[in-house]
Amino acid sequence: MSSDSDYSYYSDLSEEEEFRLYREIPEWSDITPIEISDAPEGEPFHILYNQTYKDLFGYFSALLQKDEISKRALSITERVIKNYTSTYTAWWYKYRILEQLGYDFKKEDKFLNGIIRFNPKSYQAWYYKQWLLDHEKILRDQIPSLRIIFEQDPKNFHAWSFALWYAKRWHQEKEVFLLAKKMCQSDCRNNSAWNARKTLGDMLNISPRSEFEESIESLKAVSKNEATFNFAIAMIHKDPSLIHEFEEVGKLLLKKNPLNMFAWLIKLFILEFKKKNGNENENEKNQNEKEKEEICDKLMELDPIRIPYYTLIKEGKICYQ
Repeated sequence: MSSDSDYSYYSDLSEEEEFRLYREIPEWSDITPIEISDAPEGEPFHILYNQTYKDLFGYFSALLQKDEISKRALSITERVIKNYTSTYTAWWYKYRILEQLGYDFKKEDKFLNGIIRFNPKSYQAWYYKQWLLDHEKILRDQIPSLRIIFEQDPKNFHAWSFALWYAKRWHQEKEVFLLAKKMCQSDCRNNSAWNARKTLGDMLNISPRSEFEESIESLKAVSKNEATFNFAIAMIHKDPSLIHEFEEVGKLLLKKNPLNMFAWLIKLFILEFKKKNGNENENEKNQNEKEKEEICDKLMELDPIRIPYYTLIKEGKICYQ
């Protein structure tokens, strides 16, 4: 639950009004709250609810049961959401009310920004943000708010999922791509940013070569980085001519550190890539098969948690790609 001082950020109510019991408010006297009972003694998990909780959910449940569509119903859903953000029933009820009463975007946006500020990983809040924007007729720039979120939590999966949706829905692919690119540069291990960059780069037809070169520079700087490694491979699948440069990078990394797992993975990828594309004669095929077995043995030594995986590759049951 947020502290008392937090409410001013996303509420029009005073602190006194926020924490007042509904049973003490004359305007709510026509509502009979549903009793919220403590779990009986002897139950495996005995829960004792305080009076504030019982009052809030008692009146919320009563309005929900009678399906009241009103401003007071909206206010109680918001109070539930502020205090217990994961209560998806309150979010659903809020949607239902707004669809019938209408809403002011700026007011809803203020409310939502407050929720996300204190609950950045609430998927309900991000879905609601998506719902709000999907109902708009004009573009509402989300890049500034996304920058703020990513400064606090650069790898927030829900925020990145929303960013991709926003880019597609409002044709902001370039803007979100540039944001993802900046986040990759800020933290080269940000897998979510690299994923967004790849997705939007495909949509924008960004040159695979330029993207590959940047990922390789990042891999050279931080050689044990799965995010940039996978991104580079994705670019090779788009432009197979990059395979030769990738091979040179693998040699460089192996020379710098013979125990670098990713250097050995590059060697393995090169062999599998050549085999898949038929770029080997019969003699090379036998030689490469032997080399693949040696590489897999080395990877089992360096990355023992994936021994079953490398065993399948070594036995030719699956391919590394």
